[in-house]
Amino acid sequence: MSATEALPLHSGRRAWLAVLAHAPRADLEAALAHAFEGAALPAFEWLRAPEIGLAMVRGRIGGTGDPFNLGEATVTRATLRLTGVTKQFGGRNGCAGVTFDLYPGEVLCIVGESDSGKTTLSNTLALRTEADSGALGYTNANGETIDLFSLGEPRRRLLMRTEWGFVQQNSRDGLRLGVSAGANIGEPLMAVGARHYGQIRGTAAKWMARVELDPARIDELPAAFSGGMQQRLQIARNLVTGPRLVFMDEPTASLDVSVQARLLDLLRTLAATLHLSVLIVTHDIGVARLLAHRLMVMQGGKVVEAGLTDQVLDDPQHPYTQTLVSSVLPV
Repeated sequence: MSATEALPLHSGRRAWLAVLAHAPRADLEAALAHAFEGAALPAFEWLRAPEIGLAMVRGRIGGTGDPFNLGEATVTRATLRLTGVTKQFGGRNGCAGVTFDLYPGEVLCIVGESDSGKTTLSNTLALRTEADSGALGYTNANGETIDLFSLGEPRRRLLMRTEWGFVQQNSRDGLRLGVSAGANIGEPLMAVGARHYGQIRGTAAKWMARVELDPARIDELPAAFSGGMQQRLQIARNLVTGPRLVFMDEPTASLDVSVQARLLDLLRTLAATLHLSVLIVTHDIGVARLLAHRLMVMQGGKVVEAGLTDQVLDDPQHPYTQTLVSSVLPV
C-alpha cells in the first residue's frame, strides 16, 4: 500500500505535506485524480499549494475549513486559458506554442532577457497584438467562456473597460497627464456608467488612500507626483472598476529600490485581497520571487521552464534558467 492510499482524501494539509517528501509523484497524482476528475488541473500542484499561498488555493478550491479538505472542494475554472499561442515577426518567433492556465487569485510572472518574447506574449494575450495561431479562452464575471481571438471589437473594448486592467512600465503611458489625480481614477468609473460626481470623487479619494496616496492631493495633476506615486496612481486607475484580470509590464522597472519595495508590498496585498488574476512581465528575478505564485521562463520566444516560483528559482533545471538565477547579484 502506498503512502497516499493510507491517507484519506479529506485529510488536512499537514497530513498531506507529511507524505509529500516521501511518496512518489505518481502515487500523489493518482490519489487526487478522482477528486478533480475532468478539471484538467495538475494534481501534484494542489499538494504544494501551501508554498504558493492561500490566495491561489482559494481561487481553485471552494468550501470551508482546511484548504485541503478535498471532500468539500469544488474546482474553479481558469480565468485565462491559452493553448499553443504563436506570434511571428517575419518568420522569427515572438512567442511559439505557449500553453498555460491562469486562475483567480493567482499571480504569474513571465521572466526572461530582452527579446525573449515575454512582452510579445503579454501583448498577444491582452489582444494588443494579433496572434498567428493558437486558442485563447477567458472566463468572464458571469462564468461564460469567451473565445478571445474571435471576439468582436465592441465586446473586446467592453471587456477591457470592465474586467481587465493594464499597468504600463512607464506610468505616464497609463495616465492622462492633463487631468487631476482624482479625474484619472474617476474616468474609468464614468466609462462603466457612473454619473454621480460626489460618489465618483469619494471613490477616487478612497482609492488614493488605498494605494498610499494622500487623498488631499486629489485635485493635483500627475506631474506633481513622484515616479513611485504616479505608478501607484496608475494602479488605482486600473483597479477602481474591480477587474478580474490585470496585465503588468515591468511595473517596478523605472523606480528606485526603496520605492520598489513599497510598491511590491502594495501589489502583493492588493492581489490577495481583491482576488485578482495577475500576469506580470519582468526581467527582475527579485520581483518574481516576491510576487509570483508561478513562474514562466522564456528564451527565444519559447517557454523553457515553468513551475512554482520557489521550485523554479531554488532548483532551476534548464541551463538558461540556471544562468538567469546565477546572474542575480548577491546582497
